[in-house]
Amino acid sequence: MTNGDNTSELPESWSREHPHAAEILAVEVAIQDHPGQKLALRLRDLERIFTAWAGFSVGLGRLLEKCETHEPTITELVIRNVGDTSQRAAITTALDQATVAYVAGLGALIDHTRIVLKSQADEIQTEHADLLRSMTATVPAALFLAKLRTYVLHYVVAPWEFTAEQNGDTITAKVLLATDELLKIEWQAPVRSFIKLSGSQIHLSPLLNPYLNAMHSLTTSFIERCWQANARLFDEVDALVAKRNLLLSGGVTDGRDWAARVANMEENIKRAERGEMQVNFQTGRPFQMDPELEGHAP
Repeated sequence: MTNGDNTSELPESWSREHPHAAEILAVEVAIQDHPGQKLALRLRDLERIFTAWAGFSVGLGRLLEKCETHEPTITELVIRNVGDTSQRAAITTALDQATVAYVAGLGALIDHTRIVLKSQADEIQTEHADLLRSMTATVPAALFLAKLRTYVLHYVVAPWEFTAEQNGDTITAKVLLATDELLKIEWQAPVRSFIKLSGSQIHLSPLLNPYLNAMHSLTTSFIERCWQANARLFDEVDALVAKRNLLLSGGVTDGRDWAARVANMEENIKRAERGEMQVNFQTGRPFQMDPELEGHAP
């Protein structure tokens, strides 16, 4: 598959010294301009954005879990309402930070997916739209979480509310969003309906994992479909990369066997340490010693 190299020009020393510098530069330009290379970079970026957002989702989930199950945190967040409330302010700030990161990352994931989607065939766009509709139907909070960034962009912070209850020796809490505050801005009809049906408050933590799992399935299936549907483009880029590598290596390798070559070099180091003959990668046989040196071998 394409290697993602986006070098725009060769170092000056190469242009002076390498016998194929002009050809290499021409191939580099062809690689960068090829639609397959551009799509490959987009798909890899999309993978990175999903991974980043997934991390934000897990981080927000863990913070909410601590707020709802860790007694010292619950005490500061819910019970202590007089005196020094600086810890409550610090916890609320942490929630704000985690939420802003979550919605911003999700927005980047959604926007970047749309960019890639626009470059794909109608068939893939239809498939993705169908999968998205299915996902939002089976994960009721999906549209709400996707649009929560609109509220955060308008009001900067989420409308937090906190409650706690004691059962025997155990105290638990809930981190909630006030729906009357959320409804002060315009929402798409399905999102507005979800907010209203949630009652006076939305319990955020139970919504995160189902949506994360659904977005993982949706995003990975979309990326895999793009790799499959555009295989011809990626093969063309691979051929250009192989041509460049052959020029760079003086015809020794096109790069496809690089991992095996590195493994052979590492094994040869171990062979040398054991006092064994090193193995020629190309022939698979031990290197033959120069006859003139055989009599001087230790």
